[in-house]
This record gives sequence, structure tokens and C-alpha cells, in this order.
Amino acid sequence: MAHAYFFLDKHEQALDQAQQLLHRNPHNHAGLRIGNAIAGFLGRADVAEQLAVRLQAVDPAFSVRRLSEYLGPYQRPEFVKKYAEGLRRAGLP
Repeated sequence: MAHAYFFLDKHEQALDQAQQLLHRNPHNHAGLRIGNAIAGFLGRADVAEQLAVRLQAVDPAFSVRRLSEYLGPYQRPEFVKKYAEGLRRAGLP
């Protein structure tokens, strides 16, 4: 749901969904990624910093450049572009 809300530009709802997922599964890679992207779009540096530290702990090799590897071949280019922009805004490498 976090991804769906994010791509619908409903960022507050997206962040809420990501946080609920991460409450249940704190190391969920997809939840940490999308949470960072959402925080980047919302300008929530506090949340982005916390989630970035957690994501880097789970996957030290993660970078925005590698995003497509995680999303697979069926992603719409405009979604990948927005996702990457959010991660960059959140300060991820």
C-alpha cells in the first residue's frame, strides 16, 4: 500500500503505511526503501536519516543506482524515476 499511495502522490498516507510495515518487520528492505523515498518527498529529514541508517545496516551496498535491481523488469520508467528522486532527496548514495 505504501508504494501505491506514493505513486498516487498521497505521501502522508504512504508514510503511514510504510511505518506500519516497518513496525511489524523492522528490517523489511522494500519498506525501508519506500519509506526513505517518501520521507525525501515530504522533506522529512529526521525520518529519512533514521530509515537510511537502517537500510544501510540491512544492505550496506544499496545505492540509488541499483534501485532497478530491486524493483525488477516490470516497473514503469516514470515510477522508477520518481522512486530514485525520492531516495536522492532523502540523501541516499
